[in-house]
Amino acid sequence: MANEIVFPSTVHADSLYAIVYNTIGQPWYKTTPAFEAYSTAHLSNYTTLLGELGTASQMYTATFPSGIAAGTYYVFIYRYVSAAAEGDVCVGVGKYEWDGSAVVSLYSRLAPTTAGRTLDVSTGGEAGLDWANVGSPTTSLALTGTTIAVTQKVDVDTIKTNPVANGGTVTFPTNATLASTTNITAAAGCAVSSIGSNVITAASIAADAITAAKIADGAIDSATFASGTTIPRCTLTDTLTTYTGNTVQTGDSYARIGAAGTGLTAITNKTDNLPSDPADESLIIAATDAIMYRIGAPVGASISADIAEVEGHVAGLTFTVPNVVDSNARWINGIQLQGAGTSGNPMRPA
Repeated sequence: MANEIVFPSTVHADSLYAIVYNTIGQPWYKTTPAFEAYSTAHLSNYTTLLGELGTASQMYTATFPSGIAAGTYYVFIYRYVSAAAEGDVCVGVGKYEWDGSAVVSLYSRLAPTTAGRTLDVSTGGEAGLDWANVGSPTTSLALTGTTIAVTQKVDVDTIKTNPVANGGTVTFPTNATLASTTNITAAAGCAVSSIGSNVITAASIAADAITAAKIADGAIDSATFASGTTIPRCTLTDTLTTYTGNTVQTGDSYARIGAAGTGLTAITNKTDNLPSDPADESLIIAATDAIMYRIGAPVGASISADIAEVEGHVAGLTFTVPNVVDSNARWINGIQLQGAGTSGNPMRPA
């Protein structure tokens, strides 16, 4: 709104300003903004200038300063010469009842206790209410003619004291506690879609509360158990996909030995030639003695040393044709021969 401050003057083109005071004489300081003890230095920031309506109406108005809470205030009108100054003549004063946004009679209608707020009234005339402002809000009401929408959550206190039979979805608030597990009665088709972390613990489940007969087939698709959890009487399991500390067993059709999976048959083929008692050292000694008997004892330090000596002598032999054994007769019956053994140079006594 605007122009809440209205003052009729007897002078055209008058110079007027207004100062708003609270009931204890403090002026409204627009800079803070707040009411404060009067200060001469702040005078120029207390004032609100009035303007004349029309061309020469002698009716002057100004807008009530914003930010002032609902309450009763006094507006003083002063005439100034060139600028506001102490000693300016007060030409009028009025009492204003302000609701935070408009000038009203605070005793003629409902007013909010918080500044700037208004009572919400619908087009049908119904007024909005804050539950804290309802008389006896803790008194129990039957509400027999009131139906709670199916989309609304049920208060956990209702579940604590009344059995809940399957008829839809029941949502529990965070950290909700049930008074007794017997308050939730079983019904055909009753299912829990999801359970929050640590909602159900071993301590909260009675003995034999969960049995195979009470769990429908497929009701538990998968589950992760905390470290250290023990599952008693587990007599049958499906294929184990993960077993901590071990390799997954892929089949039992044959035995596996080693990382590469070497079969027992391949090992048998390599061990059939071993003695019936490999631990019997006499059998191995007898076999090596038989070999030594056939080839004879070495002349040198070992057989390989004898072979090396023979190879040294052979390497020193020379032949007319390389790598072909031949013979050259130089002496016969003590007589030395000469000649090359050819037709032009036959062999003959020297």
